[in-house]
Amino acid sequence: MAINDELPSPIRAGGSANLLLNSLRRWWILVIGAVVGGVLGFFLYSTQAPTYQSSAQINVTRKASVQILSGPGGYGFEDHLSGQIDTIRSDSVLVPASRSPILNDASEAFRAKLQLETNTALRDQQVHTLLKAGLGVNRSRELSGAAINNSTINLTFNDTNKKDAKLVLEAVIESYVKLLKARSQNTVAERVEQLKSTLVSQKTALDLKIKERNDLEVERQNITPESYEAISARWTKSKEELFTLKTQLQEIDSTLETINKVGQNKAERKRLFIVLTGARGTYTDMSQAETNLLILEQRRKLLSETVGKDHYQMKEVLSQIEFLKSDFGRNKEKEEDADELRQQELYFQQKKLGLTKQIVALEGRISEDYNFIKGMLPIINKLKQNELDLAQFNTRIAETNRERDNAEAVARATNDSGGYTADTLNKPTEGTKVGPVLMTWLSPPIFLGIMLGFVGALLLEMQDKSFRSPEEIRARLRAPIMGHIPPIRTKLAVDEGTPDNIDPTLVTIVRSKSTEAEAYRGVRTQVIQATEINGTKVLQVTSPSPGDGKSTLAANLAISLAQVGKKTILIDCDFRKPRVHKIFKLDKPKLGLASVTSGEAELVEAIYSSAVPNLDLLPCGERPANPAELLSSTRFQEVLNDLKAMYDYVIIDTPPLLAVSDPRVVAQRADAVIMVFKISKKVRPLAERAKEFLDDIGANVIGLAINSTDLEDERYGYGYGYAYSKKYGYEYSYAEAYEDDQSKF
Repeated sequence: MAINDELPSPIRAGGSANLLLNSLRRWWILVIGAVVGGVLGFFLYSTQAPTYQSSAQINVTRKASVQILSGPGGYGFEDHLSGQIDTIRSDSVLVPASRSPILNDASEAFRAKLQLETNTALRDQQVHTLLKAGLGVNRSRELSGAAINNSTINLTFNDTNKKDAKLVLEAVIESYVKLLKARSQNTVAERVEQLKSTLVSQKTALDLKIKERNDLEVERQNITPESYEAISARWTKSKEELFTLKTQLQEIDSTLETINKVGQNKAERKRLFIVLTGARGTYTDMSQAETNLLILEQRRKLLSETVGKDHYQMKEVLSQIEFLKSDFGRNKEKEEDADELRQQELYFQQKKLGLTKQIVALEGRISEDYNFIKGMLPIINKLKQNELDLAQFNTRIAETNRERDNAEAVARATNDSGGYTADTLNKPTEGTKVGPVLMTWLSPPIFLGIMLGFVGALLLEMQDKSFRSPEEIRARLRAPIMGHIPPIRTKLAVDEGTPDNIDPTLVTIVRSKSTEAEAYRGVRTQVIQATEINGTKVLQVTSPSPGDGKSTLAANLAISLAQVGKKTILIDCDFRKPRVHKIFKLDKPKLGLASVTSGEAELVEAIYSSAVPNLDLLPCGERPANPAELLSSTRFQEVLNDLKAMYDYVIIDTPPLLAVSDPRVVAQRADAVIMVFKISKKVRPLAERAKEFLDDIGANVIGLAINSTDLEDERYGYGYGYAYSKKYGYEYSYAEAYEDDQSKF
């Protein structure tokens, strides 16, 4: 599991959320802000005058007789209460209420407020503002779940005098009831006059429609005296007759065509004649022709009495009579040689001629009737629309008459009581104290104080560049903490048998049972656990800045490893300010790592034994002029390889990361890196920058070692001093009895 995955989300974010969360740790600033705000709020509360409230309830209903004024559809549902609430709060009620005799019993101070202006307009405006500020008007929800269905209105008035609050409410209710009566009467009278005016307008419009109908009727008569329906019926019948005549004409044409195809063969002509006439010989018998002529004469007389001489049927009969008379004589002379089929052909030709004349006459009549219809159709449509409009106007006039009669009845009914009633359910009560409310005055200042305190804590947090907790160190540096080292107490007594030339910072030797020594042994345990699995041997110890205690950690770590039987060598790679020879009291060695990497000496010549078994030293030697070049050389890598073969652990003490580039060169060759830093106010950005350097070059940072500051600096880091280290390490009293059992390692 990654280190960040173990932390709460605000700490992992490391951004604004972490900043806000850390600001809350300065809770005492928020408490101070809240206390200051509360004191200010209480002071303001104590300076406020008491406020008294009088309350009342009225029930406002609309009389059923007034509802008919809304129209023939009925009054229906209407939220009349909304308008009445606005009316109560208007100057139409409040200004007359300020002049009510009821307020004569009010206090002198209140009456003085109502008489501040001599100008009537200014006074009315001031009174309206004064009364409206203390007046509360709202629906009551006590009688039904939905306020809109409730006719009850709650009235309240707030004032510094309990008696004045009650009197004002009484005056307001009185003024409102008077206004309802006057307004309802005026409304009904206006409605009656409005309906009368509407009725006059409707009758005028009706007269115009009647005149329009008469004008259209005259226009239709000018086209033809016949009715539109009669002409339409005749036009339809004529079209049917025309279809019948044309059908007959087609049959005659077909018969004549058949006769022409026969030719002069008498036998064929005889057979065709029999087929056409059924062997009756229509015109070969002269007596029959005479009979037919007589029949036609009788039909002519009948038609002259009924349809007249210009009718197409009369013209057909006359044409047949003329043909029979002209052909009768010729047939009489040639009776013996008569051609029966010829006589039949002449008959069909004569009939065709008559039918053609009839068709022409009938088509003329159809065209004439169509023109009549076409000219009359727009007028007929206008007449039909006019009839519909007249019916609607008559209906509206009847409805308006009924509504006017009802409105006049309402006017008579509302002369005394008006259209609305306002019944007092609960009379105005004596004023009860409602203010000032303590929490109303305390809450805003307290909230403001807390917010200002939070802003102050946030500003302090933004200025603070220290670490606040182990979790924050792990989250920001993305590495585990291997140990917390308390301040080294150099003035305490050393262990018996300790040589005099041992540096007091080597607590793992001089005070092996102290809390500090135990802390270094804890780092040793973490190192062994982190390195033995993968065979890591070369460990670099570095820090962000000088004075972080890296050399002390490197020395005590090397001693602790040697104490558990690990063959260890401590190398001083700080070519600029070497300290290993000083810590272990080596007398300015001439040979060292610089001599070996430059080729001036062999490795075995530069290695020194120490007073600690299993621990050897490779000091810097003479300080070189080109430290970076030596550490970057191939020879330095070869030295490390040789030492890895000779020792279990190779501990390298290097300069601070932010001071020079040397430690970054070494980190690329070391198997692992331990970064040490000391808790201070501004350590966080330095540690983060140093960790970035190591990450950029791909260094294997296996852990962090935290050095606490002096005892008097425990204020840094919320307990990251000596007291904090004791929380994670061993108490001193326990360390006194602790014996290092090397057999466990």
